[in-house]
Amino acid sequence: MLAQGGSMVLMALVMIVKPSTVAPEPGTPVVSLHSKPSAWVGLFLAGVYGGFVQAGVGFMLIAALAGGLRYDLVRANALKVVCTACFSLLALGIFIWYDLVLWVPGLILAVGCMIGAHYSVRFAIQASQATLKWLLFVMVVLACGAAMLDSVG
Repeated sequence: MLAQGGSMVLMALVMIVKPSTVAPEPGTPVVSLHSKPSAWVGLFLAGVYGGFVQAGVGFMLIAALAGGLRYDLVRANALKVVCTACFSLLALGIFIWYDLVLWVPGLILAVGCMIGAHYSVRFAIQASQATLKWLLFVMVVLACGAAMLDSVG
């Protein structure tokens, strides 16, 4: 839990001190992986973190995709969803193999996630980058608070 809380606090601080690091200004050109090798490092570290901890990896992927490769927040979020779906499906397969899946709560959660995704994608497509940037900041702060409460309780 310390890694999750630390990564969330770091991201919140970066968003306050230099918000364009995580959320590029509209019209900023996307950077290719070939021209920015440090983006490989960011994506690799987010992948390792996601494979090990998973909680909060979306924020790290957004930081790598929007901050490192300069994708706008809508595209960065779409790529984040693809990445998390890939390693979540792999993890699900392993949990199914070991018969560790609680199907009823999992399916209820999946339905809730699909409904939430439907409405949040519609909102994200229509919202301004500034609104998305502040919403991302609020979500990071809430995740920090949840991580701290979890570590205390």
